[in-house]
Amino acid sequence: MKAELVETGVLVIGGGAAAVRAALSAGESGADVVILSSGHAGASGSSFVNINGGWGMQALVGDERTEDNLERFFIDIADAGLGMADEKLVRILVEESGEAFEELVKYGMRFRKDEAGNYLREKGCFSHEKRAFISFSRQNIRDTFATMLHASGASVIEGTALRLMVYEGKCYGCLALNKAGDPVLIKSRATVLATGGGAGLFRDNIVSDGLYGEGYALAREAGAELVNMEFIQFMLGWRENGKIGFIYLDELEKERAFIGVEDEDVLEEIFPCPEEKIDAVRKRLSHYPFSCRDLSCLIDREIAVRRGIKNVRRPEAEVFHLAHAFNGGVRIDEHGESTLSGLFAAGEVAGGMHGADRIGGAMITATQVFGKRAGRSAGKRAVNKGEEALPDLKTPLYKTSSFEHEITMKIADLLSKHVGIVRREEGLRLCLDELNSMDCESFSRASLRITAAKMICRAAFKRRESRGSHFREDFPETDDKYAKPFILRKNG
Repeated sequence: MKAELVETGVLVIGGGAAAVRAALSAGESGADVVILSSGHAGASGSSFVNINGGWGMQALVGDERTEDNLERFFIDIADAGLGMADEKLVRILVEESGEAFEELVKYGMRFRKDEAGNYLREKGCFSHEKRAFISFSRQNIRDTFATMLHASGASVIEGTALRLMVYEGKCYGCLALNKAGDPVLIKSRATVLATGGGAGLFRDNIVSDGLYGEGYALAREAGAELVNMEFIQFMLGWRENGKIGFIYLDELEKERAFIGVEDEDVLEEIFPCPEEKIDAVRKRLSHYPFSCRDLSCLIDREIAVRRGIKNVRRPEAEVFHLAHAFNGGVRIDEHGESTLSGLFAAGEVAGGMHGADRIGGAMITATQVFGKRAGRSAGKRAVNKGEEALPDLKTPLYKTSSFEHEITMKIADLLSKHVGIVRREEGLRLCLDELNSMDCESFSRASLRITAAKMICRAAFKRRESRGSHFREDFPETDDKYAKPFILRKNG
C-alpha cells in the first residue's frame, strides 16, 4: 500500500512526559515538530497512568544547590546503580534537576506542601536524603503537560511506529501506521525516541497499555546500541478478584505479614533468628523495588518461588511481583543522541543514567532533563540541516499480524516464568529458544515485541552474576569481572 508522506524537522515518537518535553525544546529551537503517539499525546504512558495516582521527582533547587549537596545527590544515584550508571549522564541529571523542576512549576505543576507552605520532601527508594518532591495530583500532571504540548506547537499524529528509516548510516524518521491502520512515512531531519519502557511485556505489571518495549526494538533494528537491559524493577503486589495493587511495605512489620498455604508465618520461616528478621524488614522498607543488594532479597525470593502466599492486610489476596520499570535502554550521550546519527532518546526508553538499581523519583527527573536535551539537540540539528534535501526514502515492507495478541501473551508467559526476579541459565536459554522460534518475516508490532523480549532475555543470560534488580539463582554473588554495563549491538 502506498504510504501517506509527512515531512518535518523533528519527529518525536511517544506521547508521555519525555516526549512532550522533547517536543517543547525542539520547537523552542525553531524546528517544525511532529509527535507520533500511540495514545493521547500528553496523557499517555506510565508518567500519567500509574497505580498510586502520582509521582515523585528528585531535584535540588535554590539554596540547596551547594557543591556538597550536589555531590551527595550524585553519590546516591551512583551507589544505587552499583557501577552500572554512566557517570557523565548522572552528573547532568544532578546538575540540571533543579532547572527541570522549576520549569515544570512554571507550566503549572503543583507539588505537595505542608501547612506552613513548605514543600514536602521524601527520600525515595535507595536514597539517603529527603530531596524528592511529591506531585499534587494526576490531573494536575496531565494539565501541565497539556499546556507544555500546546506551547510546543507540535502537530500530532496518532499512530504507531513500525520501523525507523535509515539512509547512509543516519536516521530520517519512521514508517508508521496511523489510527486507521494506514501507512504513513514520516521523514524528518532528526528523530527523538520517547516510547517508554517494556514492563507491559510481562504478564503481571503496573504500567499503562502499550508499553511493550517497541522503542527498544526500533532502535536495535536500526543499528543503535542498548545498555543495561537486564535491570528491571519489580514491586511486591497483591491480586484479588482480578484487581491488583502495591503491598504497603510497613505491613512487613506486622505479625504474620505473609501467610503460607499451611497457615505458616513465612517471614519467621525465612528468618528463624528474630534479629535477622528485624534487619531484613528494615532494609526492605528502604526500597519498594526488589533488590538483591541486601538481606531483604530473601523475602522476595521466597515469594517468587512459592505459590499461594497471602497478605495480612488482605487475607484473600495472593502476594506476587509486578513488573514496573526498566533501568536500561537506548545508549545515549550527553546530548541525548544514540549511537545512530540523527536518533535521540529520552525517558524510560533511554539508558545510561540509571544502573542496577535506581533511586525513586529519578526517572521523572530524567524524562525532563534528557527530554529537554534530546529535543534541543534534535531541534538544532533540524534547523542547521534545513536547507538540505531529505533522501528519497521508499516505503519498506511491513505487515499487521492477526496473531499480535496471541504472540504478546506468549511473550508475557515466557518472560514472567524465566526473566522475573529469579533467573537461571537453563530457563533463560529455553526462553531465548522459544522467542527465536517466534520470529516474524516482516516488520510488524508483533515482531518488534519479539525483538524487545529477546534483547531482555539475552542481556539477562549474559550477566552471569547477581547485581541489584538482577538476581541469578545459579550465580547468587556479585562478580567484579562483570562490573561494567553490557552493551547490546544489532549483531552482537
